[in-house]
Amino acid sequence: SDACLARAGGQDWRGLAIEKRLVGRLDLANKEIRKAKAHSRYLTELCELLQMPWHTKHEDIAMLLKEVSSPSTVNSLYNATEIQYEYMAYDDTYQFSRKCIKALSSIGDENAIEKLKMLSNSRIPEISEYARKELRYKGLL
Repeated sequence: SDACLARAGGQDWRGLAIEKRLVGRLDLANKEIRKAKAHSRYLTELCELLQMPWHTKHEDIAMLLKEVSSPSTVNSLYNATEIQYEYMAYDDTYQFSRKCIKALSSIGDENAIEKLKMLSNSRIPEISEYARKELRYKGLL
């Protein structure tokens, strides 16, 4: 209702509840990963969340996946790189994409390097340059 939206600062209360749960799950995943305990059980969920438009934690997830540096996250990071979520429309420097590219570079296996090479040919100049920078840093360009 309009009263609920007014109390929630103009946001849908259900969306706020989902966002709060997401933040809790990210905090838990972050703590577990930092303790090096069973992080793989969170990777699938984090990779799925990376592609979902209904929250605003994409950059946090990308940074967390960089810390993990798991080859199982390469395709999700690559697929997310050129997504421009509505709430990021102001960002013409593609910082979310940059974080995904940094995570791919951190993984550094054959698949991740192939994805970086593909991104170096992106139609988006900023993304192309971020990928090229990582490839140059690795001595591959």
